Amino acid sequence: GGGGAGGSGGAGGASGSRKSSGMLRGGNSSGTVGGAVASETPYMRRKVVDKEEVKRRQQQKGMNMLPPVQQASSQEKRFAQNLDAAGVAKQRLESQGFDVGRLAEVASASADDEGA
Repeated sequence: GGGGAGGSGGAGGASGSRKSSGMLRGGNSSGTVGGAVASETPYMRRKVVDKEEVKRRQQQKGMNMLPPVQQASSQEKRFAQNLDAAGVAKQRLESQGFDVGRLAEVASASADDEGA
């Protein structure tokens, strides 16, 4: 890419002399070089394209991010507390000799029998 810029330097010198002679003839000198707008040079086009590419990458990066972690609602917190309390109660009953897991199986089986 750098070699191209050096090669256009010689042509720029020639167009610069045309620009100065154009001004002597009353030509328009508002940012034009050899009939081309100054912002349309290869350097400026590349600069604009690079800015657009950076902007596009930032947008894509933002779209690829996960949403922020949300706080648990009071209902979810209450559910978790009840679940913990039920687990503690189950452990207490099992330590007293009750097979709570087996009791749940028997209860669900008898409920199925009654429903059928």
